Amino acid sequence: MTQAEQTEDFPIQSDGPSPLWILLLHWKVICGITLVAMILAALVSGFVPKVFRASSTLMVASPRYTQNLKLPPPSIDMTTVKTLSNSYTTYQIVISRLRTQAGIINSLHDKIQSEDPWAAIAATSATEAANLLGWPLDESFREAWADLPPAYLLPAYLGFDEDFFAELDPIQLGKYLNSQIKTSKETNMTTEYQPLITLTADSSSQQAAALLVFIWSKTIQGIIQTDFIGPVFKDQVKRLSQIQNTDEALEDVHKQIRDLLVLSEIDLKEKEKEAITSTLYSGSSPLFSLRETLTRDTLKNSAIIRNLRAMLNDLELNGEWIGNLNNLDEVLQDPEKKHVADGALLEANKSALLELEAVASRLTQITGFEERSSSISWNPPYSPDQIQSLVKKIGSLRQANSEIEPELLQSSNLPAGDIKTITQARDFLASLNEVTYYLQGVIGRQETFIKTTNARKALLTAEKELYTARKENNIEQISTDLKVLTQDHQVAMQSLGNLLGQPGVNENSPETLALKEKIRGIEIRMSEIEDKLATIRLLLERLEENRKHAFNFLELQRTFYESIISKLTEISQEHIRNQKELSLVNESKETLERLSNQMNAHIQNVLVRQNSLKLKQNTLQKIYDNSLEDFGGVEALSIDYSNVLRVHLFNPPEPPKNKVAPSRSVIVLIAGLLIFLLTSAGFILHERLRMLRGTGVV
Repeated sequence: MTQAEQTEDFPIQSDGPSPLWILLLHWKVICGITLVAMILAALVSGFVPKVFRASSTLMVASPRYTQNLKLPPPSIDMTTVKTLSNSYTTYQIVISRLRTQAGIINSLHDKIQSEDPWAAIAATSATEAANLLGWPLDESFREAWADLPPAYLLPAYLGFDEDFFAELDPIQLGKYLNSQIKTSKETNMTTEYQPLITLTADSSSQQAAALLVFIWSKTIQGIIQTDFIGPVFKDQVKRLSQIQNTDEALEDVHKQIRDLLVLSEIDLKEKEKEAITSTLYSGSSPLFSLRETLTRDTLKNSAIIRNLRAMLNDLELNGEWIGNLNNLDEVLQDPEKKHVADGALLEANKSALLELEAVASRLTQITGFEERSSSISWNPPYSPDQIQSLVKKIGSLRQANSEIEPELLQSSNLPAGDIKTITQARDFLASLNEVTYYLQGVIGRQETFIKTTNARKALLTAEKELYTARKENNIEQISTDLKVLTQDHQVAMQSLGNLLGQPGVNENSPETLALKEKIRGIEIRMSEIEDKLATIRLLLERLEENRKHAFNFLELQRTFYESIISKLTEISQEHIRNQKELSLVNESKETLERLSNQMNAHIQNVLVRQNSLKLKQNTLQKIYDNSLEDFGGVEALSIDYSNVLRVHLFNPPEPPKNKVAPSRSVIVLIAGLLIFLLTSAGFILHERLRMLRGTGVV
């Protein structure tokens, strides 16, 4: 077609050809170039890596049951969760978990023969998997298996090559991961966060993206459980164990008291005593009954008063209760206190008491309580050598405990040779019972004194440890360092924003990369300081709790000390009244007194042991009540404290269906449109220039 023909078909305007005319004139070339460009764009888009994004939501709800906890879990807000999720340490754990699980899954996939190996792996227990692989079932294997992803995500492990985990580092991993806290209200002044954080992971594989975000979510969940819940849960388990142990000890004391009353037959002995009194006096005598009661009470109160006064003397130094003294070395070096504080002597006394009680028990069973003449022959239960050996041991006890109880083991009825008659055996038994009674008093004093000094030592040690920890770990200085780093981080981030706003500066500029490296260093340092600060606070809280426990235990000893003072006053007054009344009835016959006293000695021995057990019972009951109160009361016993801080994976990740980047069809359409516009603009410009040259303007 000639230029004239074209001009006739498409008239030329006075100011030049119209753009529409130019496009129609060259439409074949324009369409051809556009088509070629779209084909090339389709080919090039096939080499563009695919990027898929998977997400999950982690819920960190407010702690429950804290009203029942004496040591509630530390508070955790969503900003802390976000910082924790993006920390360098968390990324390290994610990488380690991925490596471990990848090794397990790849090895199991080769060994399990099944139509659906992934479902078979998911249904396998940790023990079965370890046995199948021949690997040790250690703690790292258990942790990796416990956080194993669902069966539909397991095939993603086969998509990773061997070099992927070797080259992966926490900083590189952080580029694929992102977290966002959901907010319910956000203004210029305040921001209200929901207990939900959305975690996303980008990857070239759909399943790999879902796997990354799953392992990341499980890692954050595990860290929160371990660092925020674990110490509190362990403390509650420890306290619960203490309560259970105390309850068992309390039940054991109850059983000892019941067994003591049954074995001693104290009711039967009381009836036998009344029968003897009736036989001697041809009927019950009110005077004898009153005298017997007053004598028993007087002897008992006298011994109790002596023991209580001695015990108070043990627990005091220069008029001060030793539970208030800071210098315990002065107490333990005091001549009057050294023997009382001798733990080896206490164990020796307990061993000797068991031996003496065994001898006294056998003599009590053999001699009986029926009336026998001293001339009646009988078979002694012990040989003269055995008696002498026992007397020597009693002498050794007297020597060892002379500084604690001067009157201990000074009975004049201890035989010089052998016990040949029942009367001698009964006299020896009475002296032996007196020895055991004194020895029980010494043991009680020693145990009370040692418990009190140990309680004071524990409190002083706990206070010293707390003071040292506070001195060595300057929380204020660490917090100041953290604030300085935070300010440096903000300044660096602002500098980065300003730098990127300058012309000619982009993400890959040397100064930009250097500033980013500095920011990453600051963030790593901030994370380390935050972890250290949290650890120090947990340490101080634990030491403070230890100090409180030591203080409470010392308070129990103080209560016992004050009860001794109160009891001493009451018994002293009762003792004075009994002595006055006893002087009015002190004309009873010696035979009746001897028989009565023998019976009373046995009853007194049982009562002392019963009182000792009851005292132990009351002490254990106080410990149990205090421990239960510290634990949170009866209601706290039935609570599962492992779920105090609720951390749940709100929606498990699913493999994403769509890519993050534009699809191939969109890329082709955009490329075609751009080439069409550029080609059309080129032809229009060319025609304009050609027309201007023809007119001589150009």
